[in-house]
Amino acid sequence: MYIRSILLQVDFGKGIEIIVRRRYSILDDIFSYLVGVFLIVNYIGLGCSFDNMVTKAFTKNIKTIAIATCCQCILLPLVSD
Repeated sequence: MYIRSILLQVDFGKGIEIIVRRRYSILDDIFSYLVGVFLIVNYIGLGCSFDNMVTKAFTKNIKTIAIATCCQCILLPLVSD
């Protein structure tokens, strides 16, 4: 029994249509749940390592905020191309 089917349309001027059908496996569900648990644990770990005192020290100096904003919003898009 085919549960999950994917229709992939590739257009290289001729219009090729590819259909991929996979049989359902319990491993698909196990993998999905394990990825979800991993992401939850990872985000909790990132939140626990957040230190308010360090953040307050950085936000007191306006230069650090200006440099970070320029790098994130101006330099990063210029370098990415």
